[in-house]
Amino acid sequence: LTGAVISSTFRRRTFQGDMTAESDVALFGMELTNTDTYDRQYRNYRGETPQMTIFANANYQLLPNLNVTGTLQYVWYKYDLTESMPSENAIGQMLTTAQIAALGLGTTRGEGPDGNGKFYMKEYVSTVNSATSTAVRNWYAFDLVNASRSRGFIQPKFGLNYNVDENFNVFGSFAHVERFVDLSVYYNSGRVNADAEDEKSDQIEAGVGYTSHSLNAKLNAYSMVWDNKSARIQDVSKAGLPGYDRNGFATILVGSSSNQGVELEFNARLDEWLPVKGFEVRGSATLSSNMWTDVLESVKKDPTTGARQVFNSNGANAQGVRDTVYIDELTDTHVGGPPQQMASFGLTYRWDRFFVGIDANYYAKHWGLDGDTYVAVDGSWNAAQTAFSPVFKRTLPRRVIYDLNAGYRFDFEGVRGYVTGQVLNLFDKEHLADVDNFGVQPGIARSLRLNVSVGI
Repeated sequence: LTGAVISSTFRRRTFQGDMTAESDVALFGMELTNTDTYDRQYRNYRGETPQMTIFANANYQLLPNLNVTGTLQYVWYKYDLTESMPSENAIGQMLTTAQIAALGLGTTRGEGPDGNGKFYMKEYVSTVNSATSTAVRNWYAFDLVNASRSRGFIQPKFGLNYNVDENFNVFGSFAHVERFVDLSVYYNSGRVNADAEDEKSDQIEAGVGYTSHSLNAKLNAYSMVWDNKSARIQDVSKAGLPGYDRNGFATILVGSSSNQGVELEFNARLDEWLPVKGFEVRGSATLSSNMWTDVLESVKKDPTTGARQVFNSNGANAQGVRDTVYIDELTDTHVGGPPQQMASFGLTYRWDRFFVGIDANYYAKHWGLDGDTYVAVDGSWNAAQTAFSPVFKRTLPRRVIYDLNAGYRFDFEGVRGYVTGQVLNLFDKEHLADVDNFGVQPGIARSLRLNVSVGI
C-alpha cells in the first residue's frame, strides 16, 4: 500500500547472563560476563547529566528596620544520551535478503550496533519450542539514539523584610525559577523531543510574622505560575508505540498551571497562661488552589493522526463509566497531587528529660488525579455479600489522623542522645492516603516506631 506504514511485533530470544563473581549472590562484583553479546541483554544505554551552578548572595540593611536580600544563581546543565540497544518500543525496519547479505548479518556480523547509529536484531522462527529455536527468520535494523542538549539560565530572587517593632515584621519576595525539562520528556521513550522546553516559574510571596518569648507565628500568601509544566499521561491504545512505554504512559509538556494559597504556622509555650509548666502547642494550616490554566497548542492533537490527544484513557465519570480525559479539557481543572487543604495541631508536655505529645493531622480537597476525573473511593456490599457497589468521587474523603509520640533525652558519661517512640494512626482509622492511575492507596494502619539516636 503506497504511503501506508505497516507495523507488527516479533519475539526476540534472550539468554540468561552469568556474573563475574564466584557466586551469583554477591554484594560486589555483580557484573555480567560477555557484555558484548547482546543476546544476553534487554537494554543497554548511557545517560549522563553534567551540571554546574554559580550563585551570589547579598544582604543589605537599607534602613534601620528594613532589610533587603538578593540571590543570583546561574545554572548550566547538559543531557547526554547514548543507546547501544534500542528502547523496547522502538520501531525497526525489516531487512530484505539482499540487505542482509550486503551487511554480512549472520555470517561476518552478529546481533548488535554497527558503530554508525544502527542496531541489527534477529528474529527466530516461531515454533512450539521457539525458546530454543536456532533458525533465524528475519533481521531488523533500528536507529539508536545519540543525542544531547545543553542550556544555561539565571535564577534571581529578591526579598524585603521590615521590622514594625520588636515583635511584628512584614516580608515579601519575588523569584524566577527554572527546572531542567524532565528527562522522560526529552528522551520520550526513545523518540527524542528536541523542542522540549524547560519548566519556568514566577513566584511571589508576602506575609507577616510575630515573635516573642512564648509565641512564634507566621501568616503568608503565595502565588506561583508554572509554564511548560510536565505531566504523565496514559493512553493504553498506544502501549509500546514510540513515545509511550509498555503500559501506555508518557511524560509530556502539558501547559501552564497556577498554584496559589495561604499558609499559617505557629508554636507557643503555655507556661505564662497555665499553672502547670511544660506545655507547648504548635500548628499549621495550608489552603491552596492548584489549577491548570492553559494547555499548549502543540499537544492538543496527536502528532501522527491529528485526533484529540488523550490525557488519561482510564478516566471515569460519576457512575464509574469509562470517560476518557483529553488534554484540551484540562484548562480550569485541578492539578493532581497532595491535598489542597491541610492542617495540623499538636500538644506536647515536657518534664525534665521526658516529653510526650499528640498530633492531629487533617487532609481535605485531595484531587489525586489531573483533569478532575472520578475514582472509586468507597462502596458497600449487598445483603448476600455477592455484589459490591462502588462510590465514585473526584476527591479522596476528608480524614483526621492522630499520632502519639514520647521520648527521653539521656546524657550518660558523655554519651548523649534520644530514645523516642511513636504510635502512628493512634486510633487505627481506615483511610485513603493517595491515588494514581492504578487506583487508590490505603493509608497506614496503626503502627509503632522506635528510634534511638546517639551522639558523642
